[in-house]
Parts: sequence; structure tokens; C-alpha cells
Amino acid sequence: MESYSPIETNRPLFSIVIAVLNGAGTLNRCMESIIHQSNTQWELIVMDGGSIDGSVSVI
Repeated sequence: MESYSPIETNRPLFSIVIAVLNGAGTLNRCMESIIHQSNTQWELIVMDGGSIDGSVSVI
């Protein structure tokens, strides 16, 4: 009989990926929307493609 270890509950259920390029004007609103979702079993990954408008400071 095979035995299985319990599922690790600290791991995110899914990942949300935001790719941004010069999106400082909308990035904060986008991230706030994700943060306030009822499901909290996620991880947020934000990738900046070389923005020059301050997007990195929003992250």
C-alpha cells in the first residue's frame, strides 16, 4: 500500500503573473484588485520589462 504525505498548506493554490511595461498609472489599481479577492491562496508575480515611468517603485 502506498503512503502519501499530507498536502503542504502554505503553498499557493495558483499564481497570478502581471507583465508590465510603463504601467505605473494602472499597476497599483491592478494589484489592489488582486489583493482584495476572497481567495487568498495565491502568489503574485510582477515582471517589469524595463519601464521608465516609475512602475518599479509601485511594485
